Amino acid sequence: MGTVKIARETGLPIIPMMYGARRRIVFKSWDRYFLPVPFTRVVLLHGDPVFVPPDADEPECERLRVLIEERMNEMADRCDRWWGGDPVGKPGFDLPPNLPQEKERLTYSPYTIVVYAA
Repeated sequence: MGTVKIARETGLPIIPMMYGARRRIVFKSWDRYFLPVPFTRVVLLHGDPVFVPPDADEPECERLRVLIEERMNEMADRCDRWWGGDPVGKPGFDLPPNLPQEKERLTYSPYTIVVYAA
């Protein structure tokens, strides 16, 4: 909720971002943190900016927080699938087996996909 409150106070947008790597080491930690292997390719997704009105009350801030969390979780799954892998998962949750694979890579509206090669 801190990010949403800072955005409310400053008037600056929150830009959801997520990245994935073709080759990575996934740590067995609570947040399933991963480390891209040197010289691997990565994909970076960013969503549309989320503006928090300066007069947003607590329920509105919570609604925006949930919206941002859902977008980021969706982007994380797409980043994990980008190179043909399975989603790493979200902290504290187990993913169901056999999630459907994406069929096209550049149609993730409203997301812009940018691939960087190391």
